[in-house]
Amino acid sequence: MKTPIANILLTSSILALMSPHSQGADYYWAPVGPASWDDSGNWSGPGGVPGVGDRALVTTTEADETTTLILRSDTAVDKIQAQSGGSGRVFATIDGGGSYGMTLNSAVTSLNGSSVTFNSDVVSNSSYYEVDGTSSVTFSSGYTYSGIIGSSGSSGTINLYSDIFDGGAENIALDMRGGILNWRVGSFSSTNLNAGVLRVSGRYGAATMNLESSLDLSGSGGLYLGYSGTNVKASTYGVRDGVELSDNIITGTAGSGGASVNILTLGANDNTATSGSTSEVTFAGNYEMRDGGNARTHRFHAADNNTAVFSGVIKDNGGSENAILEKTGEGIVIFSGASANTYSVGSSFLVKSGTLRLSKDSGVDALAGDVEVESGATLELGSSNQINDSGNLVLSGGTFDLGGNQEELGTLSLTADSTLILDSGSSVAFSNSSGLWESDSILTITGTIDSMSIRFGTDETGLTETQLSQIIFSDYSEVTASLDESGYMTLVPIPEASVFSLIIGASVLGFVSLRRRSGRNSE
Repeated sequence: MKTPIANILLTSSILALMSPHSQGADYYWAPVGPASWDDSGNWSGPGGVPGVGDRALVTTTEADETTTLILRSDTAVDKIQAQSGGSGRVFATIDGGGSYGMTLNSAVTSLNGSSVTFNSDVVSNSSYYEVDGTSSVTFSSGYTYSGIIGSSGSSGTINLYSDIFDGGAENIALDMRGGILNWRVGSFSSTNLNAGVLRVSGRYGAATMNLESSLDLSGSGGLYLGYSGTNVKASTYGVRDGVELSDNIITGTAGSGGASVNILTLGANDNTATSGSTSEVTFAGNYEMRDGGNARTHRFHAADNNTAVFSGVIKDNGGSENAILEKTGEGIVIFSGASANTYSVGSSFLVKSGTLRLSKDSGVDALAGDVEVESGATLELGSSNQINDSGNLVLSGGTFDLGGNQEELGTLSLTADSTLILDSGSSVAFSNSSGLWESDSILTITGTIDSMSIRFGTDETGLTETQLSQIIFSDYSEVTASLDESGYMTLVPIPEASVFSLIIGASVLGFVSLRRRSGRNSE
């Protein structure tokens, strides 16, 4: 039977009073393989075993070393550190045997490719763990983690696999300043969190939070991306099928130094599944951009074979008029829900790769402004009227697939060979786009076209004659495009060569005959 967390704290205080040595000493672990923490013969130091305020160090030099420190009682120290003194690595496990727990007053340090794994309940009085490179700290399933958690370096991995994560009464429950957090928490109680926030700040380096289990933020202060520091690259990915993140995601303002390169990423990135597998992750809360006037990049990401669904509202919550929004990854990102995305209309949206599917309720804006579809990428409609009527579309090598829906928007610019797909029932109306196409670019239109399928402006000037000649119809041969007096596109058959020759021949014969008659009359 495991000892309750409150008892761990009480016992650690009693142990501090009974310690036979002065606190703040360094103790070095000697054994290779499993051995008892409570056996003083396993430690080199001032005597006894490490206790409250002491540092427990597990080191090696040239060879890799795997060892287990077995707890025979509830234990408290200032710090546990696993570190190589040479080319070797340390792989240390703290094993409470299902009965005993560990209290950390300061932190855990794992350096030079080493690792520390806790098979015990853990109470942490410090939020920041020093982990670098390929090093890691793991809090195993089957146990409780109590206290705040975070990284103090620019790299390394923290695996939070505890059955229960109790964030306590702190304002911040988690802060990843750099490195990777793999989140697989069985229970995350809002009553324990007390409105504290989780943030992936990326303050000291690229920071990523991989969601391997659902994260319910109800009653918390929300999940913050890039909330502090400069030059932020903060990411939150869902990596397991069916994962859902609820409540709001908030992007905080950068530090006082400003932010010239801020990249914030949210989405699905299945880097643990086998090749060819599929996974879908849902983000049900709002995405609030607080950029403080900085030109930040907000990426909505889905790796190949992945789908990320955003059913909340993407909105400007302070100084995001210069924001750049991007769809990245070869997978599918879906904007759905009953409420419009209301980010600043001045912000551009770039579909850089994969597919962005707009599937909000019909007539609800999934895109609030301009959108560009780059080479190899697809903008797809899952419902009708998803783009604000003032939003302009730029096709720079990408595809606009109407998916059998209807859309009315601003102008169409063409900067590279691109594709427009019209399924059955599709129609699209652009504003007058005369002169907005690169002269060497081709627009290929696929699907069935009727008299109401495509419109440019309100009259025949919606496209120039040169632009009309740049259109190819993949499902029709020997036709050219024309606009009628209301701007609707019509298909004009190209006369066959034999018919054209007969027309020219008849014209020539008529001219010769006329010359002959004129000659006779002059006589």
